[in-house]
Amino acid sequence: VWGANAFTGVVNVLTRAPESAEGASVMLSFSSLDREAGSKAGEGSGAAYSGATTLSRRISESLAYRISGAYSASDPFARPVGTLPLVPHPLQPETLVGGGELPADDQEEPGDFRNRGSTQPHVDLRMDQQLSDGRIVYGASIAGTDGIVHTGVGPFNFERGTYLGHLRAAMTRGLFRAAATATLFGGKASNLIAFGADEEPLRLRAQTRTFDLEANHSRLVGTRHLLTYGGNVRRDLFSINLAPGAGDRTEFGAYAQEEFFTGFGEGRRRSEIRVAAGVRVDKFGNIDDPYLSPRLSLIWKPGPDHSLRVSVNRAFRAPSAMNNYLDTQVLTPVDLAQYFPDLPPELEPAVEEDFLLEQTILGNVELSQERLTSYEIGYVGTVGGRTTLGISFYVNDTSRNINFVALPDDENPYTADDPPPGWELPPSYLDLLAEQGVYFPKVRNQFENLGPIRHRGVELLVEHRFGDGVSGYLNYSWQPDPKPRAAEVPFPALEITLPPRNRVNGGVYWTGKRITGSVSMSYADRAFWVDVLPHDFDGESPAYTIFNASLGFRFAADKILATLRGANLTNGAVQQHAFGDIQKRALTVELRFAF
Repeated sequence: VWGANAFTGVVNVLTRAPESAEGASVMLSFSSLDREAGSKAGEGSGAAYSGATTLSRRISESLAYRISGAYSASDPFARPVGTLPLVPHPLQPETLVGGGELPADDQEEPGDFRNRGSTQPHVDLRMDQQLSDGRIVYGASIAGTDGIVHTGVGPFNFERGTYLGHLRAAMTRGLFRAAATATLFGGKASNLIAFGADEEPLRLRAQTRTFDLEANHSRLVGTRHLLTYGGNVRRDLFSINLAPGAGDRTEFGAYAQEEFFTGFGEGRRRSEIRVAAGVRVDKFGNIDDPYLSPRLSLIWKPGPDHSLRVSVNRAFRAPSAMNNYLDTQVLTPVDLAQYFPDLPPELEPAVEEDFLLEQTILGNVELSQERLTSYEIGYVGTVGGRTTLGISFYVNDTSRNINFVALPDDENPYTADDPPPGWELPPSYLDLLAEQGVYFPKVRNQFENLGPIRHRGVELLVEHRFGDGVSGYLNYSWQPDPKPRAAEVPFPALEITLPPRNRVNGGVYWTGKRITGSVSMSYADRAFWVDVLPHDFDGESPAYTIFNASLGFRFAADKILATLRGANLTNGAVQQHAFGDIQKRALTVELRFAF
């Protein structure tokens, strides 16, 4: 896709209008989680449960509403403990990374790192007002969460009371659309690995408010041209303790797109061509100049069952408030005994325990926007009315990548004239370390724009409808290691995360009058993770294969659906990050009632 903050795509969820789905429903589920691994070894199985309900009603010829609510809770998953293994970085084998000490699950001093699982309540209200020539949809929702969230400055354990809410009104009249949205977020959290200068886990307190107005209009020009144009204005308000300098910002955007349609021939011999060309311009308050994002795509349908597409798109990501204004102190444990093995007896107590080196982690107000240019060519076709085939090849070139990087140790080190807080050895010992090429930098990490890097890959798909409600699918993706490109400031190999090179998903599912079911398999190759934390926490997640299955039964004239699901049936230990949760077998019973 193209435009602002559209690097990995957009998910657009469309729900049925309340008047077209009147009625009520209730869903209840319970899961048993195998957790015999890592931090939960020997503690027995865990549980997760959820419930949801919805009610849709028409209250007049022009008004209808839907109210829904849900609540889910889960015991904590197992997670790895101990020391991450020391491994060579795949792109720089002469450098060992890893070796970081993961917090014990029951550690309480200093701080409390216990993994408590997660609870997630949610309430949503929608009201539809039918107009003579359109519709207005009003919406409001509030959702809460707690538990571990991985962020740009490491993993945080968000406390209960963290919320995300929105208010929205959207109008559609013919080909004109307009909407006003307010999005609200607030939360408190403790970092699981990083310590602040007070020797307590690094604390995050954040509150953001975003207000957005948008409008667009489409106009049919002649019989073969569709012109779409529109724009938006957004206001962001920030209050983030880790980014004290973050100011509020305003964003403007406008775009226009022309789509051209033409065709040749008749019936099944008809060939169609669709060309779309567009441009979007955005101006963000933290970026000096407007940014232009063009797009061009061509779809050729040589027949009703086949299509070939070629596209070129450009997108960008503006620096976030944390990218620009992060400014806080953290403590880094340093084993001084390894540098001074022969200290006088009176100084030995100073190195008996790790020295907590106070360092600053910083944002960067000089950051420019991260840029993406995406190229794709793909084919989708149906053979024999039952089999769908697809293949696509893509290249994504990013530049000015915004990354949290470790600064060189000797760039701005502590010295004998300016020793770190709490330094108990004679300050001159810092000069002795410098003579050995050992420096303790005052600034540990900072956000920087890094040089261009290329991601590319191939995706294959086949789906087949066997008949009688039975279908199957198989897809495969290949994504080789990203390639840094030549630049004045190249992308350092040590900062590159390597995704799984091969992924495979396949399965069969069926839907009958009374019985539904599915069996599926997912495979992912090993991956290598470079975290935003020091390279002590880099590491590999091993390849894994997961087998899933489900079986459902309908009762009471389709008013009740009972389903049994099994995930990771072989009970392998699956990790999707170097220090992510360990996922094992989960069995779920679900009941759905319709009224």
